[in-house]
Amino acid sequence: MVRILSPTSALRDFVFSYWFVEDLGGIHRGREIRTIPHTATVLTVNLARPNADSNGDPVPVASILGVQSHSRSWYPGPETYFVMVMLRVRGLISLFPDTGEVHVYGHAMHAFTSRAHFPESGIMYNEAAAGRSWKAMRAFLSEKLDS
Repeated sequence: MVRILSPTSALRDFVFSYWFVEDLGGIHRGREIRTIPHTATVLTVNLARPNADSNGDPVPVASILGVQSHSRSWYPGPETYFVMVMLRVRGLISLFPDTGEVHVYGHAMHAFTSRAHFPESGIMYNEAAAGRSWKAMRAFLSEKLDS
């Protein structure tokens, strides 16, 4: 179901690995799959029908998730096939070359700006991180839009 490939030597400074997850026959359909925390930023691209998140909602066709600081759950669909590009910090920065910076908010869970409260799923509002990220976003937009 999972095949992990190493990047070419030219991409090793940007990518840890490529994880191909495939279950086109639906053998694992509807079964909970738990991920483990990983220090990489994960760029995920669904090549078949999207899977469902822990709430049962379809996941996006493509998404970028920051450093995975906790386990997460997802549920394979009838035709699961996606690739996760496990990016190093340099790889993440190269996706957004005009910003040249990455912000990390310690002690914050996923979706820390949302008022949703599902700590068991790693989703919890963090006032300090939300305030700092909003301030950084405003400064970034001001810099880009006022120039």
